[in-house]
Parts: sequence; structure tokens; C-alpha cells
Amino acid sequence: TIKAFLPSMMARNHGHIVGIASQLGFIGAAGLVDYCCSKFAVLALVDSLRDELWISKHDGIHCTCVCPFLIDTGLFRGVTISGRNDLSVESVDEFPTIFTAIKAEHAAKSIIDGVRRNKQYITLPKLLYFGAVLKSLLPVRALNELLTFIGMHDAMKTFQGY
Repeated sequence: TIKAFLPSMMARNHGHIVGIASQLGFIGAAGLVDYCCSKFAVLALVDSLRDELWISKHDGIHCTCVCPFLIDTGLFRGVTISGRNDLSVESVDEFPTIFTAIKAEHAAKSIIDGVRRNKQYITLPKLLYFGAVLKSLLPVRALNELLTFIGMHDAMKTFQGY
């Protein structure tokens, strides 16, 4: 679909392309190889396209990559992280964590706000901007230990999905 719209955007030097990726495009997860690969591909597509537009002096066309952790749509129903097997917003008491699913309405508002501000990346929740940084700074073994500690390596064992 980008190929269908990009030529007219380039002719007008105006437009905005939004790619929906995931935090799992930055850091892979056991049991989700295909999903993680597809989200990494979205990140690479948006980054590469942004570079091509910059080099070709199409500075009126913006690219944003959305990288949520989990949006409460039911797609990952049954996933267990940090001992919690219900990550939906309704299941959280007064102390939500960064592993709580984000309401779709909140995600939509954050995405619209980010696009209006021409943000290159929108990470939900914002605290997870550090995910890519951690991957870059930590040795692989340390990252694996951290992911094991928070329960990411076992998360898909209880997956039910739609």
C-alpha cells in the first residue's frame, strides 16, 4: 500500500506514513519468532523509508513507527507475564504495571498525538523506550536473564489468542 500512495506524496512533498510494529520488534520472544520477525520488518521498513525520503529531500513526508507492548484487543489472550495471566486493563487493581495491556482508545489517542507531532517512534507505554537501549547495552546473557526474570520466556506457554 505504501507504493500506491508514496508517489503522490512525493510529488506534493507532503504526507505521513505510519507503521504499526511492536516492542517485540526490538527484543524477540520465545514462541513468537514469526510475530517478532514481522514487527522487526516494520521497524526496518519505516526506518529505511525515512532515510530514503531524507536523502531525496522530501522533508514534508514524515514516518512514524508505533511500538506498543500490548494493546487490549484479545490477540494475546492467555499470555502470562510476571505471574499475571490476565493482562487486560480490567484485571488490574490500583497498581498497574508496564506489563498491563493498554486500552485501544488510549493507544489510538497516543498514536494520533504522535503523528500530529511528527514523532519518529511512539512507544506504549513510554517507559519501554528503554527496551531498545537495554538490548544495545546489555550483553545477550544479561538480557536473557532479565527477560527470564520478568517472565517473557514463559509468556506464550499459556497463550490462547482469539
